[in-house]
Amino acid sequence: MMSRRPGVGRDRPTVTFTFEGRTITARQGQSIAAALLANGVDILTRSFKYRRPRGYTCGFDACPNCPVTVDGLPGVAACTTEVRGGERVHRERGWPSADLDLLRVTDVLSRFFGAGFQFRHFAKHPRLSHLWERVMAAVAGAGRLPTPGAARAAQARRVVTASPDVLVVGGGLSGCAAALGAAERGARVLLANRGPLGGRSRVRRHPVDTGADGTLPACEAAQLLARRVAAAEHITVVDGTVVGAFEEGVFPIAEGAVLREVRPRAVVVATGSYELPPLFPNNDRPGVVLADAVRRLIHVDQVVPWRSAVVVTDRAAGHELAAELGEAGVAVRAVADLRARPDFPGTGRVPVLAGARVARVIGRRRVRAIEIEHAGRRRRLPCDLVGVALGERPADELVLQLRYLDAGTTTAVTDDWRPGDGFSGRVTETAWVVGSAAGRGGDLSHAYAIGGRAAEHAARQDPEPPVSGDDS
Repeated sequence: MMSRRPGVGRDRPTVTFTFEGRTITARQGQSIAAALLANGVDILTRSFKYRRPRGYTCGFDACPNCPVTVDGLPGVAACTTEVRGGERVHRERGWPSADLDLLRVTDVLSRFFGAGFQFRHFAKHPRLSHLWERVMAAVAGAGRLPTPGAARAAQARRVVTASPDVLVVGGGLSGCAAALGAAERGARVLLANRGPLGGRSRVRRHPVDTGADGTLPACEAAQLLARRVAAAEHITVVDGTVVGAFEEGVFPIAEGAVLREVRPRAVVVATGSYELPPLFPNNDRPGVVLADAVRRLIHVDQVVPWRSAVVVTDRAAGHELAAELGEAGVAVRAVADLRARPDFPGTGRVPVLAGARVARVIGRRRVRAIEIEHAGRRRRLPCDLVGVALGERPADELVLQLRYLDAGTTTAVTDDWRPGDGFSGRVTETAWVVGSAAGRGGDLSHAYAIGGRAAEHAARQDPEPPVSGDDS
């Protein structure tokens, strides 16, 4: 059973749901993953091939480590799906269960089952190859169809068309700033964002220059911009996912039972970034958690399921994470800073291991300890959390798709849209990219200006009558 901080989240009403035949009590607004962690469930799935245990990792549906089946619908991200009450939740991989998976034997025999072994062994025997594919599909346990009821509930039952002046994809700090910049130029703006506005900034404390309102912690800046977006007359917020960019300028948005077909005159991409995972042995064990996922559990879900932690980092943000863990009651054993000369002096209470290297994580089912090489010797530090703060990479998939559509090929696209001398944020004739998706996280003045530029571009287009069903 995992430790839990008593009293956390007691101000929220309680709801219950069923997890594999067991009744779980959660606080309203908590994610399914947080509720399970608070009740001692830390193995959320198993890896496809070697059946290694996987658990809460990214906190923002950017990894494959927490899919569950909810009311017959598979592939639901437990880390971002809030508990409503009354759900039936099951894990999707593990035989006879995810906690005790006998198919874990494939990990023990992994040297005989290397990557692509079926192609090497069965290349000359197509029938055996196809038979093995079926075996692997069954072992992997993925690709299951939803129940008929879940399929009907998830199906879009209404199609709505819209033709806003500017479509903003992503509602983090930069997306909100771009939407406000476009709206203040008179543009009709549709802002598409899955979940609450503010994105990952809702769980962060680093300072952000908001312009007229001065410098605020990121979480407060996110609240401020979200309120302004909600109050803006010309901004429509859609809680949905932009599926992609299609020819003729169509952007489908999946919004529950509604499918929106959006044809904007200009697009601003503010899709943010991904935290970088660590690269060391056993980095996939439950208990190896990325920084913002740690913060989400502490500040949003109000669950602290760890007793002790080691933070692995190569930047000041890792030291800030250590401080937040300490404030939440977690004993931080050390900060393993991969830099030889960290720019953070430390607090004196938490040892800083400068120039450290992670040798491995210890624990067969979950994190039990971490081995660090430091100052010429190897140290074993007991812990149940390895918090990781190692930077980010742009979530630029939509930007690349727009570039491919604009060029008519996937082979002739250059990187001239990326930050550098003279970078304007423009990626095509009608599209711009802002924020950390462009490598400019926290630059709200740039995002605001780009929003205004997109509005000006839209205003120069030939006027068109609103598309039938337009509600933007």
